[in-house]
Amino acid sequence: MKPMSAAACRRLLCVALILPVPAWATSCPVHGSDRADPALQPRIEALGVAGSRARDHAHALIDRIGPRLTGSPGLDAAFEWAGATARAIGLDNVRRETWGTFGHGWTQQRTWMRMQAPVPMMFVAQAAPWSPSSDGVVTGEAVHADPRSEADLAAWRGRLRGKVVFLGALPAQDPRPDTPASPRFDAASAQRELDTVGRYFAGRTQRMPARLRQQAFAAHLARFLAAEGVQAVVLPGDPGGAGAGTARLYLDDNALLSPQPWRPGQAPAFPVVVAGNEAFGRVGRLLAAGTPVRIEYEVATTTTPAPVPGDNLIAEIPGHDPCLRDEVVEIVAHLDSWAGATGAVDDGAGVIAALEAMRILRESGVALRRTVRLVLFSGEEQGVLGSRAHVDAHYAQVPRDPQTGLVSGPVRPRPGHGRLSLAMLVDMGSGPIRGIYAGADPEMAALLRRWQPALAPLGVDFVLDGPGWPADQSSYTDAGLPALLFLQDPTDYMTRARHTSVDTYERLDFDGLAQIATVQALLALDAAQRDARMPRPPTASPPE
Repeated sequence: MKPMSAAACRRLLCVALILPVPAWATSCPVHGSDRADPALQPRIEALGVAGSRARDHAHALIDRIGPRLTGSPGLDAAFEWAGATARAIGLDNVRRETWGTFGHGWTQQRTWMRMQAPVPMMFVAQAAPWSPSSDGVVTGEAVHADPRSEADLAAWRGRLRGKVVFLGALPAQDPRPDTPASPRFDAASAQRELDTVGRYFAGRTQRMPARLRQQAFAAHLARFLAAEGVQAVVLPGDPGGAGAGTARLYLDDNALLSPQPWRPGQAPAFPVVVAGNEAFGRVGRLLAAGTPVRIEYEVATTTTPAPVPGDNLIAEIPGHDPCLRDEVVEIVAHLDSWAGATGAVDDGAGVIAALEAMRILRESGVALRRTVRLVLFSGEEQGVLGSRAHVDAHYAQVPRDPQTGLVSGPVRPRPGHGRLSLAMLVDMGSGPIRGIYAGADPEMAALLRRWQPALAPLGVDFVLDGPGWPADQSSYTDAGLPALLFLQDPTDYMTRARHTSVDTYERLDFDGLAQIATVQALLALDAAQRDARMPRPPTASPPE
């Protein structure tokens, strides 16, 4: 046999270093169990419940930093804080990963509005995100308009120049709702929630044409109002009346004027203010009765020119098993928030719980077989932009319809597709976890039911055979990857806090946060230590 040249030897060595070591060539321990050592659970619970640091994290993120709109200085400060916190916990490979470019950044400096006549009344009011500023303090005559069609617009043509337009229907009156504002789940209500989510997905495609028509009319309406020369637009703070009895402002429904106001050329050309129902309704009733109303206001905002980079934060506890350390369990949340409050429950709660789960695992001293990775996304509120980009970069390319965002073709897995064992997301507030959505995967549901008895003492009572509400976990499941969302006690997440001006520190359930972090740590530990990768959805495709 002819001896190999030095160059050939070097090439062979390089190939050996690059190629993964096959399983048969390593000593791969087999535990023969679905779960980590059950004796570890008391240690995990003690670190998570008695040793919770959720209040410290909440004060730093919610009180000191505050609103974290994507592209804003507040979000940048939050990334710096989260990175420093991850390092202090002892996580490795802490880094910001740029996923692309966002549109305009935006920050509200101050907004106030009052009724000047017929009698003074201060409004609860804020600028809608991406609203431009007013020209200092401005006064104007109010009109109320609720156009729904071209005929409605034609009736208003020539009548709106210089006016402060109270736009939309008068808010619904619901002073005594017959459902609790802060419910808890039992078996019956958990099943109703699962059925509601199922109906949402079943009708999503059918609802899409109406949604696209509404968005097209909204864009047309914005152009009409700008051409008519309106001075400002005022939107009702809670059109559905779900927050009856509270002066809350629902601040993300810019779809009334633009579905994507952060994009260049799509922000409104006039100040847009969201006012409390109490003010909006009173002005509307006065105008309907023929009483003139004069408004005084000021909107001061700062817009950062596009494009602003979009980032995610990544940090890890590296796995030690030579056979499994390249596989990953991800604990994820979104760091961005809306601008009306301080983003406490949406999704400050998820961020705090994720950091706590990582701390618990690190301080437990357990040598993890797989890598456990923290990922904090941005751009979730603008269409799960950060998580989609993360999945696209690391796991699979998912083609989407540019108008609807729905999957529009075959998923193209990347080489890393097979290395993700599981992702888990908390994005439903700070109420304790009561159940786990298994998705449409019988094998995952069966595994979670074997794990659930160990979680029952912490209050996790249900495994639900269906998907949860669409959020960042959907970026994974769309790519054929296993990802969990949790059924959490709703408290007042949907009825009061989500996307409103009252999403603040006071909405947080700190006992709930301690439980959430502990449950996530236990699930991540089991997923990291078991011999087999977590079950995959039946539709998952093999990597090319």
